[in-house]
Amino acid sequence: MANIKLTFLVVITVLGLCFNAEMGFTQQVKSYQKTKEGITIQLKDGLLQLKPLANNAIRVQFIKDSVQGLPELIYLPALIHTPAFTVLPNKKQLELKTTQMKVVVDKQNGSLTFFDKKGGLLLK
Repeated sequence: MANIKLTFLVVITVLGLCFNAEMGFTQQVKSYQKTKEGITIQLKDGLLQLKPLANNAIRVQFIKDSVQGLPELIYLPALIHTPAFTVLPNKKQLELKTTQMKVVVDKQNGSLTFFDKKGGLLLK
């Protein structure tokens, strides 16, 4: 079941990244805030939220102002126990890390790169 969750999140992320790459959009990181559920990143055109759902699954959500407030139909926050995670910022990137994986956000263009716990590339 965990592999299905990770596969679903990766597919959705790939579709979003492909769309952005095709359209030539880049999203420079303006600011970020760590929350109890994950990290919220302010980009040029909206908010990028990274929320660990399990040690091997991180929810990626991009929110434009016009679609905030839409009801959640699949994700039910009350049923999710957020695993322990760390946020490691530096000059060039932000890193959200669980015990099984990490996501690196490039501050210049907003691109996401996913790694497994051994540092192997999962998705770029």
